[in-house]
Amino acid sequence: MTWCSRVAGPSHRSHIFCSLLTILSKVLKPHPKIAKIPARLIIPPCGDDPKHRHHLPPEDQPLRVSIIGLNTEFERLFPDSPKLPAGTHCTACSGNRGEAQPTFHEIGPLLAKLVFANIYGRESNDEISNDLVLRDEGHGWALKRGETGENRITNYILTFDHLVPSTDDDDPEVLQLNLFVPSDAQYSKISLDQYFEDDDCVVLVPRCCQVRKGTTDRGRVNDAVRERKARTRGQVQEV
Repeated sequence: MTWCSRVAGPSHRSHIFCSLLTILSKVLKPHPKIAKIPARLIIPPCGDDPKHRHHLPPEDQPLRVSIIGLNTEFERLFPDSPKLPAGTHCTACSGNRGEAQPTFHEIGPLLAKLVFANIYGRESNDEISNDLVLRDEGHGWALKRGETGENRITNYILTFDHLVPSTDDDDPEVLQLNLFVPSDAQYSKISLDQYFEDDDCVVLVPRCCQVRKGTTDRGRVNDAVRERKARTRGQVQEV
């Protein structure tokens, strides 16, 4: 029953009353929830001269891409997705990683597709064999030197393959991307000020433009993929 049908009689007064009630019902109607605007992902240009061959890599090169950064920053890219795991203690963690799960967190495939598009300038194509395959995921923490206490989960780790054949995936080349926030600026070889001035940016820096050399990246990332492969009996997820 509408507001108007509840007003008895065809009088002019009831017509005015009906009109007022109709206007009020529209004014007082709850507004739809305003969607949160996702942050923008930025991979700055290479600062090396000549540019490093992995910054950015050619599209036809088989490559394993590893990403690590703060949960809260990755969540800004996908504000409508469930939050990444967090807590004051990671009971199943060892070596700064969480236990491998059979399926990836919802943000995993979304992040992989977004990073893929930023690297290669196109969306992944499921008609291309091994174009984008999720390989590993982890949840880690970081304690500053001298700190003690419980392990607080702060970081998300994601690894995906591009054109790496499933029959030869034991030790491919690795591109390591680290998420940088203003407090990390001293560890970047290139200036990130222009990106940090924009609150809507999430910045991923390839290893070649970081102070840290990353000599163990390839072994560490490939070891983690092998461990997950053993635990999940070789299950992979193409996206």
